[in-house]
Order: sequence, then structure tokens, then C-alpha cells
Amino acid sequence: MRYSNNSNLPLSLGVWLSHDTYNHDPRPNHISATSLIKPLKQLILANRVDLDANPVDIVTLLPSRIGSAIHNGVEEAWKQNYKDSLLKLGYPKKVIRESVSTLPQMNWMKMLFLRSEE
Repeated sequence: MRYSNNSNLPLSLGVWLSHDTYNHDPRPNHISATSLIKPLKQLILANRVDLDANPVDIVTLLPSRIGSAIHNGVEEAWKQNYKDSLLKLGYPKKVIRESVSTLPQMNWMKMLFLRSEE
């Protein structure tokens, strides 16, 4: 896929926005979970378009890249440093110790919206 910078964003943002770490499946008949919610017409027509014919303006990638950055940051914080963070938030050490056994079973989306009162 080719990109353009029609919005004249700084080079540092251009490199970040054009950096794609998503593991795209190259099979032409692959259907992802995200594609299941798209209209059928959009799925069919998307396979008929040459992605290199019209470069994508990188500014259109901003919402997706911000979402990915937030997701990665939240996940990394829980993997690397959640004990210190929970202590700084005022959670007792006993609660932190007990949370270690429940973390693997927790739904990540629920964890994003978990309130300290719960």
C-alpha cells in the first residue's frame, strides 16, 4: 500500500502513521472479524480495487493509530508495571497479590473500564 502526505504533516508523524504492525492476511478470500460487520458491497468492491493505484493520505490513519497506541500502552502497563501503579493508586498489597491470580482470566475490555470501586 502506498501513502501520501497531502496534509503536510511533520516527517516524525508521517513515519509513525505509515508504520503498520498489523499482521495482514494476504489470502484474497480471507474474512476478518472486522470485515464481518461491513456491508457486503464494500467487501466485494474492496477486492477489486488496486491499493497502489490511489495512495492513502496518512492523516486518515490517525484515529486507527491513536487507538492502537492507547491499546498497546494499556496492555504494556499491565504487563510491565501494574503492581507499582496499583500501589500508587492506593490499593492494598493484599488486593494486588490476589489480583495476580485473576488477571489471566479477566476480559481486557472490561479491565479498560473497571472502576476503583468495583
